[in-house]
Order: sequence, then structure tokens, then C-alpha cells
Amino acid sequence: MATAQGNIGFCFFEGSVDDAIKKVKESKTCLLVYVYGDDDTSKKYDSFFSSGGKLAEISSKFVCMRLAAQSDTALQFSAFYPVVSLPTIYLISADGISLEALIGDRSEEDIVERLSAAAGTVASGAAVGEASDSAAANWESRVAQMEQKIDARQTEKTQEAKERERQSELERRSVGRSLNQLRQQQQAEQERAWAEEVRQERMARYKEQQQKTRKPPQEQPQQPEEQQSSQQDATLRDFRESQSAAYREQRQAAEAARQAAEAAEEAAEREAAAAADLERRRTARLQLRCPDGRVFVRELPSSATLAELLDSVSAAAEVASSSLRGQQFRLATVYPRRVFNRQSESGCTLAELDLAPSASLLVLPPVDERGSGGTSGSGGAVASVLATPFILLSRLLALLLGFLGALLAAAVALQLRVRRHQQQRKAAGSEGRAVAAARLLNARATRPG
Repeated sequence: MATAQGNIGFCFFEGSVDDAIKKVKESKTCLLVYVYGDDDTSKKYDSFFSSGGKLAEISSKFVCMRLAAQSDTALQFSAFYPVVSLPTIYLISADGISLEALIGDRSEEDIVERLSAAAGTVASGAAVGEASDSAAANWESRVAQMEQKIDARQTEKTQEAKERERQSELERRSVGRSLNQLRQQQQAEQERAWAEEVRQERMARYKEQQQKTRKPPQEQPQQPEEQQSSQQDATLRDFRESQSAAYREQRQAAEAARQAAEAAEEAAEREAAAAADLERRRTARLQLRCPDGRVFVRELPSSATLAELLDSVSAAAEVASSSLRGQQFRLATVYPRRVFNRQSESGCTLAELDLAPSASLLVLPPVDERGSGGTSGSGGAVASVLATPFILLSRLLALLLGFLGALLAAAVALQLRVRRHQQQRKAAGSEGRAVAAARLLNARATRPG
């Protein structure tokens, strides 16, 4: 009826709750549930069970299960049968009625007496051994509710794990943004420090030059005020010219760097376009039209030969089921008109025959040297001739749409480039005006006299 679990001598059922319930109904007995914890009383109960004796005899009369207090199964069980203290022993009938509940610390004799009394009641009473259909349905509904709660708890744990992962990802991104802002601030501070150092160096050179050119007071002859003013104006003018020359050099270097970046960007775009065109030309997509009007498509590598194309067309179902089956048909382009020769051009690749990356071909019947032609293919030839103007019109329309699309894309790209250039010039002009104003203020502050 039950199997031993671990080193506990008492016979506990090792299967699931559903299996235990089925076992209870089949044997018409009761279910004994032992909920244990990590406390001393639970360890004491474990020693009672492991000692065997009368408890081993009693276990043969019930289906016994041993549940840890922290397990999901025990938590769901406590939702229907309260577990207010550990350890707890429940004796439940087949219809889900609690016959006995042993809670807290008890002696071994008390446990044996209570379980023996319950076992005698089960053995003598027919009500316990034979459950009604309504009671069985009640038990199964409780089990179903327990399983639903277990599934809901597992789903909740999964959602909580996903939420923790999402929060950790948001924290990681926030830390990354903070580090990026810190790096930008440090870079801006370094640039400002460098600019201040350059300004201090230039001012020191200017003062040193003024000290070298200035004579001692006792040796300086008395000059008119107009001459002193003109000398000061000339000195200030020289300083402004040197600052303007340095600014022009910086502007020229920035413009050269911008032009180099634009040239590199254009070269990269050209290389990408060339690579895309090369990749597109590696495959030839061919649309073939039979004399009876049926159309099919074949895709071959551009390195494939005309002979391979003819073999592929011969194996096509559209040709195999037409009047050209088993004949030496011909292939020709629609515009410009060109009929390919099987003998002289069979070794040429599709790329050499200008059939890559795409082309439209006509499958023509063989030429009858006696002039009789072929009655079977005459209708298809007439249809092909009648369809030629429409094919030419569709190809011209496709070319026109492609040209308009390319023109529109070029106009959009040009507009974006002009707008970016205007923004760069505007930013550079604002920066230049700010630098010129700062230099003018510095010059006025350091102006002699």
C-alpha cells in the first residue's frame, strides 16, 4: 500500500498527490498526511516513525504521505487543512473529511492510540470505506484547485524573475548613461582647461614681448601723446592680426577635417553601393515565356553557362508539357532582339551574355529549314509576337520608375547633405563669433595704458 521513504522506518507513499488519492479510492482506506519542519518536535516525531513497532503496523492500514512545511505541496495542502503548528498529522477519509488531527508535541503512545482508534473506525465503518459519487467529486475538485494554485504560484515566480531581470537591465542602462555623462563632463573640463592654458601662454608671450621692446623709464625720451597712442594702436592691431591668423588656421584645419570626413563617408557609400551591385550581379534572375503564353522564372549563378541554362529550361515543367518537348528550342531576348546560338555560345556565361542580374527571354521553336515551319508552334509564335509590344512597354515603364526612384533618392540625399552642411556652418559661425568676442574682450583687458 505504501513504500518506505529515505531512512524513516514508517511506510510513506512516494508518488504524487493524485496517485495517493487514487490509491485511497482503490483501497477504500484513508490518507495520512504528516507535515514536518526543522524543529525539535519534528525530529522527535521522525524518531518515532523510524523506530517501527506499532506505527509500522498502523501504516499498512493507510496511504501515508510525508510533506516538508516549506514545500509548495504543503503550502497548498494548508489552504484546505490548516497547519497551525509543526509537526501536524492529518487523517483524511476518501471523501475529503478530516477524521483526526494531531497537532503539536505528543507522546508516541498518544499517537499510536489515536491512529489505532481511527484505524478501527475505518475498518468497522462502511461510511469511511465507501465514498459516494458526490464526495468523490468534492475531493477531485479540491485536488484540482490545489493544482491550479500550484500552477499560479509557479507562474507568479516566473513573472517575478522576469521583472527582476528587467529592473536589473534598467539599472545597468542607467549606470551606463551616468558614466557616459561623466566622461563627457570630464572631456569638456579638459577642453576648457586646455583653452585657458593656451590663452595664458599667449598672454605671457605678449607681455614678455612688450617688456623686451619697452625701454627703461630713465632712457625713454619724452614722446608726444599722439605718438604714444599710435604705437599702442599698432601694438593692439598686431595682436589682433595674430589672433585672427590663429583663428583662421583653426578654421582651415576644421574645414579640412570636415571635408576629409565627408570624402571618407562618400567613399564608404560608393564602396557599399558597389558591393551591393556586385552581390546583385552574382545571381541571374531570368523570366522565360513559352510560345503558348506560359511564363516561368529561373535563378542561376551569373557564372553559369548558356548550356546549363538550356538544360534547366529543358527540365522545366512548362517546357516539358508544351509542344517544344524534345526539340532543340531557341532562346532570344525581347529588347534588343538577340537569338542565342547553341553551338557557338553554349560555353559563354550569363554575365558575358548580359543576362545578369535579370533578363526576359523568349523560348522559340526550332527553325524549319524546309520552310514548312510547325503547325503546333505557330499559334504560340503569333502570341509571342503580339505580346512583344506589351513586354517592351512594361520594361520601359519599369526603367522609368527606377529612374524616378533613383532621382528622388538622390534629391533626398542632397537635401540632407545641404542641411547638415548648413548646420555645421551655423555652429562654426556661432563658435567663431564667440571666440572673436572673447578675444576682443581679452585684448581690451590687456591693452597697455
